Amino acid sequence: KYNDNKWVRFNEKGIVSIENDGTKWIGNNYNFVEYSSPILYKSLNDEDFDLGHIATSGLPVTYASTNSGVATIVDGKVHIVGLGSTTIETNQVGNAEFKPLPTFRQTLIVKEPNVIEIDSITVKTFGDPDFLPVGTTSSGLPIIYKSYDSTIATIVNEKIHIMGVGICNIYANQKGNEIYGVAKTVRKTLMVIKADQTINFGNLSPKTFCDPNFSLT
Repeated sequence: KYNDNKWVRFNEKGIVSIENDGTKWIGNNYNFVEYSSPILYKSLNDEDFDLGHIATSGLPVTYASTNSGVATIVDGKVHIVGLGSTTIETNQVGNAEFKPLPTFRQTLIVKEPNVIEIDSITVKTFGDPDFLPVGTTSSGLPIIYKSYDSTIATIVNEKIHIMGVGICNIYANQKGNEIYGVAKTVRKTLMVIKADQTINFGNLSPKTFCDPNFSLT
């Protein structure tokens, strides 16, 4: 309950409206903010990032970290310092027209870096057997591959299976675990060329002039 008979409505982005007797206000003299997931996952080597919180009043928001050993706020962005978790608080104090914004809190969890390294994929020929690109992760966790064009290649039993001729992107992903963060997606190009054709037939037996027509086998 926000005030008197006004009720606050929530969705996955936080407070989005206030309703009273069936009437809905978006903004008005109230100050709202939209934000993403209540839990953020980052890796230790990630760059400073902007949470992108926007107050519907148009007034700037400020951030604070409850654990400076994990993250601090530098020039309005979240700066990762170490492993662990912290709460990032978003505030907006309002002004003469807009009421103060209640503090919004998001949990930031910082994990060990998880980096994918993939060698370039050599040119393949239609009909080649399924293959696994040469790649590793700094976490040691397995790489998950995805093909952008299933008419050229699909993933079968975690390997790349050639379906046709052409060029398509292969994406390498690693979702991390309780220790390692999500790795940045790596993209590699797969080129599949046409297979050579051969014609095989047996030796011809001796023939005599005026022999009937015959088929080659």
